[in-house]
Amino acid sequence: MTDGPVTVGRYRLGAVLATAAATVTYRADDTRLGRAVSLKVLRPESAPHPGAREQLVAEARLAARVAHPHVVPLLDAGESDGLVHLAFQLEPGGDLQALLERERRLDPERVVRLLGPIADALDALHAQGIVHADVKPANIVLAAVGAPGERAALVDFGAAVTLPGAAPGGGWSPARSTAATPDYAPPEQRRGEPIDARADVHALAAVVWECLAGAPPTAASADAFGFWPPEPDGALPHFDQIRPDLRVEVGDALASALAASPADRPTSAGALFDALTPALRRGARPTLPVAPAEPGPAAPAAARIRRRVGFALAGALATAALAVTTGFALPGSASSPLPVPRSRPAAATASTRADRALRATIPRPIRGTCHRATAPRPAVAVLTCTDGPVRVQYERYPTVGAMQVAFGTATVSVPTEHADLCAQGLPDEWTWRADATAVTPAGSFRCTVRPDGARLEWSTVAARTVSRAVRADGDLRELHRWWAGAGPDAAGPSATTDTTDATTTTVPVGPR
Repeated sequence: MTDGPVTVGRYRLGAVLATAAATVTYRADDTRLGRAVSLKVLRPESAPHPGAREQLVAEARLAARVAHPHVVPLLDAGESDGLVHLAFQLEPGGDLQALLERERRLDPERVVRLLGPIADALDALHAQGIVHADVKPANIVLAAVGAPGERAALVDFGAAVTLPGAAPGGGWSPARSTAATPDYAPPEQRRGEPIDARADVHALAAVVWECLAGAPPTAASADAFGFWPPEPDGALPHFDQIRPDLRVEVGDALASALAASPADRPTSAGALFDALTPALRRGARPTLPVAPAEPGPAAPAAARIRRRVGFALAGALATAALAVTTGFALPGSASSPLPVPRSRPAAATASTRADRALRATIPRPIRGTCHRATAPRPAVAVLTCTDGPVRVQYERYPTVGAMQVAFGTATVSVPTEHADLCAQGLPDEWTWRADATAVTPAGSFRCTVRPDGARLEWSTVAARTVSRAVRADGDLRELHRWWAGAGPDAAGPSATTDTTDATTTTVPVGPR
C-alpha cells in the first residue's frame, strides 16, 4: 500500500508491520489517547468487495470476545472514509517468524517458555467455541525479546471460525475455514473440509517443529504450492533424524499432533504440551556406554562412531559387531547385513527440491525455456524463462512473509495512460483473484514502463512466489494480455472485467 492515506480516523499511520491480500497492518499513533497501536486497515481496492469488509468486521467481533494474557487485545474498531480498521495493542518485539529468520532454531527451553502459553491461549479460544485456523509464526508476536521477561502472544483472527457447539461425546461440531497457510494447516483444512480445535493443535505442532528443526515439517515433502498431498503417505520426515540430540518423546509427541486424521491427534493444545514439556526440559537424549569393538584392518576408527539409542547388539557372538538401526553399518563388520546409504548434501537436496517446486508453478508451454539463476537471500529458487518477446523471472520464497517483503521492495511509477491496466484505487498496485467470484485475492499485482521495457510483477500467496515479466519493446498492453492469458495464442483463460467502481479494471482469472 504505497500511496495510501496518512491518517485513518484518529490514527496517524507509520511503518508497515505486515501485509495481506486484503489488509495492511501499520504501526500507528492514536492521536486521541497518545499511544502507539497496531492498526489493521482494509486495502482501498478491497473496500468495494462486500465479502472483504464483512470478513474484517467478523474478525473484530471474534477478537472482542477473547480475553487472555497471551492473546493480543483488540483496543478499537471503526470505519473511516469507507475503510474498516482494527486497532490492537502493539507488541514491540516483532513476531516469531522474524525471530526464526534471524536465529533459525530456538533452544528447547525457550520453545516451552514461548509456546506453552500459546497452547493455553488456544485452549481458552476453543473453550469459547473459536478456532483460530491460522496459527503460524507470523501470527505469534513477541515482547522483551531476549530478556528475562520475554513473552509471546497470539494475534490475527482473520481466518478464525466459530463452532456450533459441543457435539455428543464431548467432541466438536466442526466449521469450515476457507483460509490456510500451507506449511501449518492440517490436511482437512487444505482440502476445504470442516475443521475443529484439532486443526489448531496440528498448526501449533508445526510451529514447534519449525522452532526446533529450523524449517516447518512440510518443507521436506511439500508439493509445488507448499501443500502436502491430501492424504499424506508417510512423507512426514522423522523428527529424530533431524534432531537426534533430542529425546525420542519429542518426535513422538509432534508426530501424534501432526497426524493426517484429526482423530489421531491430541484433543487439546495443552495435551500436546503436557507431552512435549517434560521431554524438552530433560535435555539431550541419553547414550548407552559401548565397549570399543575390535578394529579390523580396514576400519581402525570403528569405536568412535556415534550410536543411536535404538542400536542392535549381537552380544551372543563374541566377534559380532554393532549395527546402527538407522541403516549405517559399523565399519569393520564384514557380516553386517545393513547397507551404508549414500546421502547427498542437505543444501544441495533442498536447492534441487526448491527448483522442482518452482518449476511446477510455471506454465507448461514455457518450462522448457527456463534455466536456473542465482537465488538472492532469502529466495530459495529463481528461474528465468522466455516466451517470445517476454522475458520472465520466477522467484520462490521460504515463507509468505519473505515473499511479501520481496514484492514490496520495488518502487514503481505507473504512466497515467496505463492506469486502466495497472491500478484500481491505487496508482501502482492492486490485487488479482483466481476468478471473478473470489472474495480473497490470490496475490498482489502491479505494472509500469521502465527504461528496460514494459514491466509487470505479481505475487502468488499460495505458491510463495514473486514473478517479474519484462517486454523490451515497452508494449505494456501486449504484456498485460500475455499475463492475463487473453492473447490469441494464450494457453490460459482470459481475463474478466470488474465493474464494482467507476474505474474499469482488468481482473485476471489466472496469470501465467
